[in-house]
Amino acid sequence: MSESRAAHSARDLFVRFYGEFRKELFLMHAFFIIQHSYVWASPIIIANLIDLAGSGREDRYEILIYYAILIFIMLALNIPSSLTRVYYQSRITRGVSKNIRLQITRQLQQLSLLFHDRQHMGRLQSKALRDIEVLEQIPRQVLSLAFSTILNILVAAITILIKAPAALIFFVVLVPMSVALRRYFNKQLMLRTRHYRETFEDMSTSFSDMINMIPVTRAHGLERFEIERVSGKLVQVFEKGQKFDFWVEVFSASNWVTFTLTQGLFLIGSTWFAMGGHITVGDVVLFNTFFATISGSILALLSTIPIISQATESAISISELLSAPDQEDNDGKRIVSGIAGDFSLQNVSFAYPGSPEPVIRNLSFNIRRGESIAFIGPSGCGKTTLLSLLLGFVRPTSGRILLDGVDMQELDLRSYRQHVGVVTQNILFFSGSIFDNVAYGNKEASAVDVAQALQLSCADEFIEELPDGDQTRLGEDGVRLSGGQSQRLAIARALVRDPRVLILDEATSALDIDTERMLQDGLNKIIAERTAIIVAHRLSTIRQCDRIIILENGAIVAEGTHEELLKAPNFYSNAHRIYAK
Repeated sequence: MSESRAAHSARDLFVRFYGEFRKELFLMHAFFIIQHSYVWASPIIIANLIDLAGSGREDRYEILIYYAILIFIMLALNIPSSLTRVYYQSRITRGVSKNIRLQITRQLQQLSLLFHDRQHMGRLQSKALRDIEVLEQIPRQVLSLAFSTILNILVAAITILIKAPAALIFFVVLVPMSVALRRYFNKQLMLRTRHYRETFEDMSTSFSDMINMIPVTRAHGLERFEIERVSGKLVQVFEKGQKFDFWVEVFSASNWVTFTLTQGLFLIGSTWFAMGGHITVGDVVLFNTFFATISGSILALLSTIPIISQATESAISISELLSAPDQEDNDGKRIVSGIAGDFSLQNVSFAYPGSPEPVIRNLSFNIRRGESIAFIGPSGCGKTTLLSLLLGFVRPTSGRILLDGVDMQELDLRSYRQHVGVVTQNILFFSGSIFDNVAYGNKEASAVDVAQALQLSCADEFIEELPDGDQTRLGEDGVRLSGGQSQRLAIARALVRDPRVLILDEATSALDIDTERMLQDGLNKIIAERTAIIVAHRLSTIRQCDRIIILENGAIVAEGTHEELLKAPNFYSNAHRIYAK
C-alpha cells in the first residue's frame, strides 16, 4: 500500500468510527473548557490581584470579593465537569473500541479460509487488541491535549494583545526557541532509549531461547556454551545501560537549563517592559506564567507525535483487515433449508493463489445421497483440498459442484453447512464444559441429544470417569484431553447436529486400535443413515465404505469397493498388504 493510500485509509477509519460520536466529542470538549477554566483564568486573576493589592482604589475590597466568588465558582464546577467530561470521553473510547472490534469480528467471520490460512493468528489478535488500544489514546491524550494547547495559546495571545501587544514579540521568538531546543534534546534521548531497548530485547530473546533450549543443552553438554553466550548479551546490556544513564542525565540537565534560560530571558524582557512603564508588575507575572504554560503545552503536544504515528499505523493495519476483498460472498444467495446429500463434481479443478500447478485436476464424479465414499492417496494428492471444495471453503478454479442438482455458487454456504457434520484433523475446543463444546452452536441440543452423541462416539466411557461428567471444563483451567479423547468429542460434536452429510478428515487417526474397533461399529451405523465423505489413512476406517477413490496428483487413478481394489495393484492394495503384515 502506498504512503498516500495508507494515510487515506487511516483518515477514513478515524472519520468512520469517530464520526459516530460527534455529539459526544463536542460535549467532551465543552466540559473540558469548564473543567480547566480556572487553569486558563488563574494567571489573569493572579496578575489582576497583584495589581489590585498595590493600587489605592477605594473599591478594591469589593473587587477582591468578586474575584473570590469567581474562583469559588470555577473550583466548584471542576469536579462535576471533570466527571461529565470523562463520561463522554469514555463513551467515545469504549464505543469506538466496541464498534471496531465488532466490525473486525464480522469481517473475520466473512473472510475466506484461504485468508485465514495466510494470516498468523497472533497478527489478527494484535489488530483486535493492541491496535485498538492504541486508537483509544486519541481522545484520551491527543484530542484533549491539542485542544488544551490551542486554548492556552488563544487565551495568552488575546490577553497580551489587550494588555501589551509588543510583548508578543517575546512569545513569537522565545517560545518556539524553547520548544525547539527541548524537542531536540528529547529526540536525542529517545534515540538512546531505542538503542538501549533494542539491546535489552536482544538479551531477553537470548535468555528466553536459553530457557527453551535447556533440554537440548543438557542432552549435549552445552551448558558452558550457553552461559558464555548469554553472559555476552548481559555485558552488552550493562555497557549500554551505563551509557544510557549518563546521557539521560546530560539531556535532563540540558533540558532544564535550556528551558530555564529562555524563561529567564523572557522574565528579563518583561521586567524591562515593566520598568519602562509599558506593563504592570502583575503583567510580568501574567506573561511569565503564560510563557511556562504555553511552552509546556506545546512540548506535551509534540510528545504525542509518537502516539499519533502509532495510531496511524494501527488505523492502517485495521483498515487493511476491514477492507480485505477475500470474502465469502453469501449475501442475496439461496438459503438452504434442508439437503438430501447428492453431490456432482463436473470437471472441477482448483489451484491455490500464487501456485503454478493445480491441486485438483478435472475431477468428475457423483456422490449419491446415503452413500459412504472414501478418498485415499499419498500425502499432497489433494484429499483435504477436495473436502474444502465440498464444504465451500474454497471455490473451484474451473468446473462446478452441484448440491442436490443446484450449483453451490448459487447457495448461501452458511445455511448449507448447518446441515453438515465435520470432523477435521485440527480439533479445537473453547474454554467451557464438555457439554457446551459438544452442543456448540446448537441451541436445540438437549441433554439427551448430547448423551446419545457421546455414546455413539465412545466418548462416554472416559467422561464418566471425570469428576463433573459432561460438565467438566476444558481449556487452561480445566482438564487436558488426549488426542484420542479429543477426536471422540469432535465426532460427538458433529453427530449432535444430526447432519445429513458427514465429513470426516482423519477423524480416527489418534485412536488406539481397541477404541477404534469400539467406535467403528457406531460409525458404521451412523454412516449408513447419511451421506458420508471420509479421508483416512487407516484402512480399517474406510474398508466398509460403499466406494473408495484413490487420488494421485489431484486426479482419480482408481475407484471401487474394498474387495475390488484389492484385486489390482494400486495405492490401496499396496497399503493393505503392508498394513496386513
